[in-house]
Amino acid sequence: MPTRWLLATLVAVLLSPSLLPAQVRSVSPRNLHERILCIVPMIGAGTPKDPRRPLLAPVILPSAKPTRTGVFGFSYQLSDDGHFAILELLADRTAAFPTLLSTPGVVKVFDRLTAKKSDIEVECQKYKKDFSLDHFGMGVR
Repeated sequence: MPTRWLLATLVAVLLSPSLLPAQVRSVSPRNLHERILCIVPMIGAGTPKDPRRPLLAPVILPSAKPTRTGVFGFSYQLSDDGHFAILELLADRTAAFPTLLSTPGVVKVFDRLTAKKSDIEVECQKYKKDFSLDHFGMGVR
């Protein structure tokens, strides 16, 4: 009986280190931070002082120091007609979104955590024919 116990302990000790790497899972950068996806009109005159951009997209000046508070990143795809954008906003917390989303002109909003992928794609394909969530979004570490 003691030999079985000793053998079982030895096997457990030898196998434990090989199981540790399997437990460490890296989170995809596309799944970090709070994210919302919205359909918004394009705004701006296309000048350096008023760049053409999606409504709600922050204007990031080259001289600005990068920050990770509020909305700190975005990604978008232009609609087929060029009048709208499918916009993803990244923020450090969801509290950054309510004020933005009450802005007039926002067509549709999806919370990436709660909305179904198929619902998002069906709605976005009304604006961009070949839209796919698999090829959209940005990763930030």
